[in-house]
Parts: sequence; C-alpha cells; structure tokens
Amino acid sequence: MDKELLLSLLKKHVNAPGLINDIIDEVVEKAIDKFIADSSNPYDDMLKAAIWPVIEKEVKEKLAELWAQL
Repeated sequence: MDKELLLSLLKKHVNAPGLINDIIDEVVEKAIDKFIADSSNPYDDMLKAAIWPVIEKEVKEKLAELWAQL
C-alpha cells in the first residue's frame, strides 16, 4: 500500500478536524480551567478570558488547514 492511498483512506474515514476540535474543547480547555480554578492568582482568569478565544480559533483553523493539505 502506498502512502497516497493510505492518506486518502484516512481522509475518507477519519474525522480528524472534529476529533481535534473535541480534544481542544474537552481536554485542553478543561485542563486550563482546572489550573485556573486551583490558582489563587486572579490574573490567570483574565488572561484566559483575553487570549483563549484567539488561541482556540487559530489552532483549530491551522490544524484544519494542515489536515486539508494531506
């Protein structure tokens, strides 16, 4: 089996962008939220509120772009 055939089968049957989005939402963001909840520092709450939407959007877009290039 050649590489191109394998990649085309993966793209056909695996919803990598959906999986990646769920991992970001359910694992990464929840880990950040847990860290913030355990911290007594009020600035980490403000920092997450300010930068998380931008980081989340950029990472999801970049990973979708990379997946489309396969």
